[in-house]
Amino acid sequence: MVARRAHNPEVVGSNPSPATEQDLSDGKSFFAKRKMSTTAHTQALTESLSPYLFWDIDKECFDAEKNSAQLIKRVLEYGELDDWRTICNYYGLDRIANDCKTLRTLRPEALSFVCVVTDTKKEDYRCYSFRQSFPTPCNS
Repeated sequence: MVARRAHNPEVVGSNPSPATEQDLSDGKSFFAKRKMSTTAHTQALTESLSPYLFWDIDKECFDAEKNSAQLIKRVLEYGELDDWRTICNYYGLDRIANDCKTLRTLRPEALSFVCVVTDTKKEDYRCYSFRQSFPTPCNS
């Protein structure tokens, strides 16, 4: 248990309530609880998406906020319509368009779809401006 100063209203920064055994009964700090709620929200997102999108990723360690561009790209290229609706509700069209603008590669069909849905130009996207000189056979 962490020792805290007693609350003194005249002292700036004093703690209004002393620590009790009940405050730390589960052994987790406020920040750990807050991270868990964010992690639980991310896990709910990954659970609602198609499982084959995460064939090479450990869902338990995946952070949907930090790796949003990777998740959006996978949904655009390999996902189903329900997956698209899920990420639209989670991220919103503005963030999807901004993340897609930074991607190095994106299939032409996926790029066209994003441009139509978000009402943007292909020229604004990095993957359109810097296309590979010699595309690999699987991208053709």
